[in-house]
Amino acid sequence: MIDKNNENNVCILCEQNDSHVIYSKLRGYQEPNTFDINYCTNCNTSYAFPHCDTEKLYELIYNNGTAVPGYHRYWKYADVVSKISNPLQYLTEKESPYWAVSKAVSEYTDNIKKNPRIIEIGSGLGYFTYALKKAGYNIIGLDISEKAVENAKQRYGDFYISGDLYKYSIENSGLYDLVILTEVIEHIEDISSFISALSKLIQPKGQIIITTPNKSIYPSTAVWVSDFPPVHYWWLSKESFMYIAEKLNMKVSFVDFTEFYKNNFTIENIDFNKDISKRSAVFNITGDLLISRNKSGTVSDFQLFLIQFKRIKIVHYLYNNFKKYILLLKHIHHSNVITFGKNGYICAILQKS
Repeated sequence: MIDKNNENNVCILCEQNDSHVIYSKLRGYQEPNTFDINYCTNCNTSYAFPHCDTEKLYELIYNNGTAVPGYHRYWKYADVVSKISNPLQYLTEKESPYWAVSKAVSEYTDNIKKNPRIIEIGSGLGYFTYALKKAGYNIIGLDISEKAVENAKQRYGDFYISGDLYKYSIENSGLYDLVILTEVIEHIEDISSFISALSKLIQPKGQIIITTPNKSIYPSTAVWVSDFPPVHYWWLSKESFMYIAEKLNMKVSFVDFTEFYKNNFTIENIDFNKDISKRSAVFNITGDLLISRNKSGTVSDFQLFLIQFKRIKIVHYLYNNFKKYILLLKHIHHSNVITFGKNGYICAILQKS
C-alpha cells in the first residue's frame, strides 16, 4: 500500500531513497486543494501527494465533458466515430496514442497470436473500444462507471461491462491476450498493484499496452507538465516503466513513433520554464467551471463532410502540408521552445513471461 503521507524520501514507485519534494502546494484541479510534487532522481518519476477521493471530481468532469479543457475533444471523437465507416483510421490520424496502440495490437496479431482476446480498461466513452471492434478485433471495454458503460452500450453496442478491475481480474484470470490502457495509468493511485491486477488477466506472452504523457522528453527541471492533481497523480518516463517491469517480473518495450511523424506533422510546443503557479484550477469549490471551452460534443453534417473530405489522399496531402507551414509560422512567432518529432506520449508494452 502507498504511504498516503509520504513522510520519507523513499520513492513509491522504485522504492529507492531518491525522492524529494520539488514543489509545494501546487494548485489542484479543483479549488481549494493543493498538492506537493515529488520527484525521484533514480527512476525519473514525478508524483503528487496527498491522495484523496476523486469520485465526485470525475463526476464533475463527466457531466461537463464537452466544455472541460483537454477532455472536450473526447466527446467529439465519440460522436464522429459513430458516423464514419473507418473510425480506427480516423482516431489513429488524430492522435499518436491511438496510432501507437493500433500498431502494437496489429503487430501482436501478426507475430504472436491471430484473433487475440482484448480488453480495454477504463473504456470511458467507449469510442476507442468501438473503433477496434469495427476494425475486426475481438474486444470488450471495462469501466468502473455504470453510467459510462450504459451510455457506451446505447451508442455502440453490447460489448462493454462495468466493474472493479481488482475483482474482475481474480474472476477472469488468464482470459485475455491483450490489455489496453490509454491515458489511464496517470490517474491511478497505486500503479504497481493496478498493473499487477492487469497482469492476472493475460496469458503467458500476453501484453499490457499503456499510453501516458511522456516525461522523458523534458529536462529534470520541469515540474509538472500534465493535468493538475488529483486528476493526474503521476508523470511517468521510460525509466519509470523499466522499474515497473522489473518489479513485476515482466519484459518492457516501447513503440517507436517515427512512422507516425512521417505521415503526421506535429510540433510539440515545450516551454518548461512556464510559471505553473499562474495556471488556474478548472473547477471552483462549488463545482462550477472556471475555464470552459464552450464546445459542443456533437459534429454537424458539414463538419462530418469536412472530416471525410480531408481524408481523400490528394486533399489530405495538400491540407497537411498547408497546415504544416501555418503551424510552423505560428509557433516560431509565439513559442520559446519548439521541438520536432518528439512525442508527447509514451506507449509502453509490458509482456508477461
